[in-house]
Formats: sequence, C-alpha cells, structure tokens
Amino acid sequence: MPLGGGRLQPLASLDYSRIDGEAFAELGDTGLELVGEASRRSRLAAALGARYSRHWRRLWLELEAQRHQALQAAAPVHAGFRAAPAGRFRLPDPQPRGGATLGLRLGGPLEHRWEWDLACLREDGRFEARPGLARGF
Repeated sequence: MPLGGGRLQPLASLDYSRIDGEAFAELGDTGLELVGEASRRSRLAAALGARYSRHWRRLWLELEAQRHQALQAAAPVHAGFRAAPAGRFRLPDPQPRGGATLGLRLGGPLEHRWEWDLACLREDGRFEARPGLARGF
C-alpha cells in the first residue's frame, strides 16, 4: 500500500524448526562430569510485522518491525552429574519464547553498477550493524 511516497507492506510468518541432539558425557573420573540425555527440540513460532520502503534517486530506505512469539516451545533437556544421576537439572532453552526485531537499512547506487548499503538490526536486546558493497552484473 502506498504511504508517504513509499510503500508499506504487512508481514506474517509461521516457522517450524527441529533439532535432534545426541546424548553426551564428559570424560573424567571425579564424578563431577556432566551427562546429558538425547533430545529432540521442535518449535513452532509465528511473527507479525510491517516493512516500509522508500526510494529516491541516489538513496533508498527500508524500515522493518516484527514481533515474534513461540506457539509451541521445545521440550526441556536435562543433564546431571555422573556421581549423582538423581540430581538432574534442566538446561536453559537457547531460544527466547518471544521478542521483537527492528531493522533499518540505507543504501544507494555508486558508479559502474556498484551499490552500498548499511543494515542495522536490533533483535531481542542485541544490536548489529553491517556495512555492505555489491556489484550488479
């Protein structure tokens, strides 16, 4: 949909992922070695957001905002110490249950079909900036 000289697009996604992990055991004879069970971690997540893009003669701009949420979280994975197998504990989930992503991308043409861009992304409290240079053929 046109908006302010640019274009606004709604975004929606549904994502399924699965990671199979083998059991593990640290080597040693102290009794403090970690022993973990095999795992199958599956996750179903959804995201909603919007992207705004605007192009001028020597510059273009893209803004994106998304909110993502796990609909079905992975089953917990447990580990314990070899000397105390009854004292198992839950390993933390490496993926957050929900969060937000904000993105900004600027770019423009250079000479001889080259383009530059700068992408900035803030996701789940982390910030990343990536400069880029590309050549068209």
